[in-house]
Amino acid sequence: LLTNVELNAGISYVGARTTYAIGAGLDDVDNNGDEFFLLDPYALVDLGVTYYFNWGNTANKFQLLVNNALDENYYTTILGGTRFNPADGRSIFGRVEFGF
Repeated sequence: LLTNVELNAGISYVGARTTYAIGAGLDDVDNNGDEFFLLDPYALVDLGVTYYFNWGNTANKFQLLVNNALDENYYTTILGGTRFNPADGRSIFGRVEFGF
């Protein structure tokens, strides 16, 4: 009893940005001994599909979502060489919503 299927896609882009990282010690970032260096730009692709269905007299939905579908490696934040926030890799999760 298919009532509706919805496909979603989104792209987020973050350009190169300067960060401060004395003593950062990151193997994949070359700061040439400088206090400041550029973090590489990155693009993220998120995908999703939603299936709407009726069960009895209630409207319900099932979602399957994929964040960072291309499994991009990037840092969300580097603060003063003391805090590094590497981003999560690809994440896949589902969600079911039942009406009352």
